[in-house]
Amino acid sequence: MSFAMPRQRLLPGLRPGALLLAGLLAAAGSAQALDFRFNYSSNVPLAAQQGMAAAAAHWSAALTDPVTVVISVGAVAVPGGAVADAQALSVETPYSLARSRMLADRSSQADNIAVASLATTRSLPRLVNRTRDNPAGAGALQTYVDNTSFSISLTSANARALGVVVGASAAVCGIVCDAFIRFNSTVAFDFDRSDGIAAGQYDFIGVMQHEIGHALGFVSGVDILDGLSPPTAGPFTAEIFQSTALDLFRYSSDSAARGVADFSADTRPKYFSLDRGATAGPGFALGDVHGDGWQAGHWQPVGGLGLMAASGLPGTQLDISANDLLAMDVIGWNLAAPVPEPASLLLWLAGGALLAGLARRRGQHCTSMADRPASSAGHTPGATMAKSQQRSTKEAKKPKKDDSAAKPLSPGAVSAPITTVVMKKGKEAKLK
Repeated sequence: MSFAMPRQRLLPGLRPGALLLAGLLAAAGSAQALDFRFNYSSNVPLAAQQGMAAAAAHWSAALTDPVTVVISVGAVAVPGGAVADAQALSVETPYSLARSRMLADRSSQADNIAVASLATTRSLPRLVNRTRDNPAGAGALQTYVDNTSFSISLTSANARALGVVVGASAAVCGIVCDAFIRFNSTVAFDFDRSDGIAAGQYDFIGVMQHEIGHALGFVSGVDILDGLSPPTAGPFTAEIFQSTALDLFRYSSDSAARGVADFSADTRPKYFSLDRGATAGPGFALGDVHGDGWQAGHWQPVGGLGLMAASGLPGTQLDISANDLLAMDVIGWNLAAPVPEPASLLLWLAGGALLAGLARRRGQHCTSMADRPASSAGHTPGATMAKSQQRSTKEAKKPKKDDSAAKPLSPGAVSAPITTVVMKKGKEAKLK
């Protein structure tokens, strides 16, 4: 049995530093191979369809895997006032198969470092807590090293990027798809970036880039453990909670000392690391329930870490960062142009967490939010997608012109990342 991931939110008001890798996008040229196909509900306006295509084009320019990702898109009054949400199809994949595919898929020095850090055993050792089989007691906060997990959960798009055979499934969309993304038809979006992003409006292209990022594999199984452990539910045995590809590089100082990734739900800092925790990269959010109030399938909401950060502001543009690209690289995607390598890679991670502060802002300055909206009612396990990085406030808006098979999770558990952006009027909104 496996569980689906919980919805994830992006809070408005904390502004990740904008980092548009224009050089990388320009370098992509004809090397683009990642393709997107969209199925639109009848109520999705042309401007949104064009914005979705533009969001996908940014990922297609950055990633070169010959994979086609099918996404259904709808416009609804998203519950809880969320800006958008998304749910991706997940497949249960033997850890040994995933590792062997990552080994075969290496295309950068970052890949070489990352794969070398992975356990070579059939099971995936990791630091966990809050499980039924915790030696400190069922559901205990105390962490321990678990060796009972033999599979990981990959989004279907991520699995195909690794060469894992994925069967077609209509479990998420009602028709065959890899993800279902909804945007809130009652929220003010800016669909045109050519003159900046209007104050009080959300960058539609940026929000959709963020949601697509979750479909591509930027998700964490920690969100399931966080949402399905006492007092909310459970406790359940550790093997029920599957790590994702991204979780293979989620560390804490405690887990690094034991030579394993950190899959626990608590308030101890967690960070992205390619070398078994020895070098700390950008920080991860810690969990909506038992962590810091931000769902784990995101970067920390402060520090300008990237598109996949847990929060963002209206009136600013969201763009893919070097952190985002490095994460995509090591979970199985191939980059059109590499982030710095080889010798400078770990130094860059440690020294600056791949920050670049290229924010371009004009006009109104948006202040950070003082309070975060509470989790939406009815928050259930599902997936992780959210709003991201931001840039440039608009002053005056112009008129809009083999054996490599993996199996889908069992019925009721096929969904993985869901992300929602919950917003407060005049303040920041939380992306899921």
